[in-house]
Amino acid sequence: MGDAGSQFLGFSLATFVVVLTQRSNPSLSMMLPLLILGLPVIDILAVLYLRVRGGMNWFRATKNHVHHRLLALGFDHYQAVVAIYTVQTLLVLCAIAFRHEADALVLALYVGPCICLFGALTLAERTGWRLRRAEGDSRLARLLGGERAAGVARAMTTVVAVVIPAYFVAGGFAVRVLPPGITPAVVVVAAVLALAAAMPARAWLELPARVALYGLVPLWVYAVERQLQALAPMALASTVPFYAALALAIGLVWKLERDREFAPTTMDFLVAVVAVAAALFAGGLEESGQVAALLVKIVLLLYGCELVLTHAGLRARRALHAAAGAAALLALWRLAG
Repeated sequence: MGDAGSQFLGFSLATFVVVLTQRSNPSLSMMLPLLILGLPVIDILAVLYLRVRGGMNWFRATKNHVHHRLLALGFDHYQAVVAIYTVQTLLVLCAIAFRHEADALVLALYVGPCICLFGALTLAERTGWRLRRAEGDSRLARLLGGERAAGVARAMTTVVAVVIPAYFVAGGFAVRVLPPGITPAVVVVAAVLALAAAMPARAWLELPARVALYGLVPLWVYAVERQLQALAPMALASTVPFYAALALAIGLVWKLERDREFAPTTMDFLVAVVAVAAALFAGGLEESGQVAALLVKIVLLLYGCELVLTHAGLRARRALHAAAGAAALLALWRLAG
């Protein structure tokens, strides 16, 4: 990103929080920018303090940011970034939840976690504490043994490759309403998926098929959930075991796979947090809870599709594309009839 990019982002964020608290909604706490900007502000202050105390140039690059200090304590890049995201997420959630509270309370919500964070970092550095990271396979994989762990991962992948196409087909019979104007897009999606199922080895079809499948997933979850909710609350609750089993299978593959090709990234973590947080703070509590649950189900189904596309065999990928395309056509046929 460099100096130009970071300075532009910093200036933009500072401007946005000033506009938010001074013009858009002056009733918000004056201390709210601290929570919104959160960790970057206290991080640069801590870095400047360490540079001054060490007799270094204030503006010369050093490796004493929070990220560097976590790496020095034994965290890998993924763990360090997730830790930073987690702290910043908590601060932003506090900003949303306590946006109309007294300035002193908002300031305490910022200063308290910051003191805990940097106090823990300093204590760990002075005592020589290091995070013990297991190299190679995960603890669960070592507990099961190499061959057994690989067998369980393959079995879980097979389960996902079976249940997700079944979910699409069952949804084709359940869906009764689609958003207005969506029919032409669903027809295109169905055609692309049918083509991918008929010609699975064509490289030029891989990206369009993936886009079509991932575009169908949110629509399908929404339509199916809406229909089940119209039937009875118990019908909607019946999907919980399905998604719980799907989450368990995906988690086991993450833990047991050796090549780490299918594994969560820091961007996955950030997107999931933003999506769920946005849903939780949108509208009333009852409505936002339903939206959050819907988003979680969409994310799980997307990860399940990704697992099939990256780890399952050619036959399973063809079955997924064929089932999704057929389900879309079935729903359109039933709606037209």
